[in-house]
Amino acid sequence: MPKVTLTKSYYYVKGVPPLDKSIRASNLFNGAEPNLAVLRRYGKEQHIDIAITGKINIHCRWSDNCTVRNMNFTLVDLVTGKTYAKSGLSWNMEAADYIDSITAKVLNRYSKSIQ
Repeated sequence: MPKVTLTKSYYYVKGVPPLDKSIRASNLFNGAEPNLAVLRRYGKEQHIDIAITGKINIHCRWSDNCTVRNMNFTLVDLVTGKTYAKSGLSWNMEAADYIDSITAKVLNRYSKSIQ
């Protein structure tokens, strides 16, 4: 299963095969919103049912003191076309904990919708 880790203010996703280079990241969004038509087409080609997109701005004072200045996290169910999104920022919470809480909320909402 893919693993996300925070190292020196950057998130790395490990264990995920590389994406097809025929799609450009700029085509995946209409402004700040995911481009559902492109995501669904790409998902069908790659046999993917879920897309997770987002943007994050992390500020670190020291290597062990990082906060999220801005975060947008969106899960798109490519089968139904429904989106599950959450955004925000953290001031008093460590970046890794805040990101975990936001992703958990979105994934929880998604899992409840498919039960």
